[in-house]
Amino acid sequence: MNGTITLLVVIVCLGTAGDAGAQTQGDERAIRQAIDAMTAAFNKRDDAATGAVATSDADFVTVTGNWTKGTKAYTEARQKRFATALKNASIAPVDTHIQFLKPDVALAHVTHEIRGMLDESGRELPPHRELSSRIFLKTDGKWLMTAFHNTTVATAAAAPSIQGTWRLVETALRAPGGAWETRPAPQGGLFVFTARHYSYFYVRGSERRARFADANKPTPAEMAAAYESFIAGAGSYRFDGRTLMLQSDFRKNPNEMTGETWQWDTQMDGDTVRFVFVNPPFLPGREWRLTVVRIE
Repeated sequence: MNGTITLLVVIVCLGTAGDAGAQTQGDERAIRQAIDAMTAAFNKRDDAATGAVATSDADFVTVTGNWTKGTKAYTEARQKRFATALKNASIAPVDTHIQFLKPDVALAHVTHEIRGMLDESGRELPPHRELSSRIFLKTDGKWLMTAFHNTTVATAAAAPSIQGTWRLVETALRAPGGAWETRPAPQGGLFVFTARHYSYFYVRGSERRARFADANKPTPAEMAAAYESFIAGAGSYRFDGRTLMLQSDFRKNPNEMTGETWQWDTQMDGDTVRFVFVNPPFLPGREWRLTVVRIE
């Protein structure tokens, strides 16, 4: 008899545990569906879909520290961001952890990656990750989010990039350890860096090149004066944030197409970069400096 009672108790307990597990799985699935709905609502700019999975008095704290009370106030504030920094932004889920604090209260930590954000100048920022803490309440059998706090996930600082287009604004020359003799670049020049390759041209000297007397029939002296100061090159490069290594595929001067790698020391200050070439083959025993500013 006692054995029968014990067996019945075990069966009842196992059955109860199984029902609780199934209920928890169903609750977790419902919360994940609500999180997915919020992600889709962000990407589709669908405020109504956001409101459908949150309580009307939900608290929202954004990565910028903006705290709004209520879904309506939050979506109105977010629409302003959709017109500026988040204009082209989209998010993709990376990881989700859910913890039940009570049968009707759950805490979710959601990591997503955001792409397409713009800075104040309208330039697209690199993708990054954000981590949000979200509290869900089960009300009338439905899980709704009642608190949301977002933060940016810190990443290791990456080496600065020189990708883009840069305009030459100044050249300078000096003996090692001496003072720089600076010269403006009235005719400028462009340096273009892609992910792996570069191309550049500029006019050396502070004087503008004289026009040909006859554009269709320049004299040998006119051509020599015009083309002698013209500098150009292209190839591949490596950049670690401090040193720029140029491997040329082409240079205007055929004597410089030796296959050697040219090393430039760099100093970056926002959108201004100074390249310094110590003892270049075209100026032995000197240091040559180029100052460029980003235009794209």
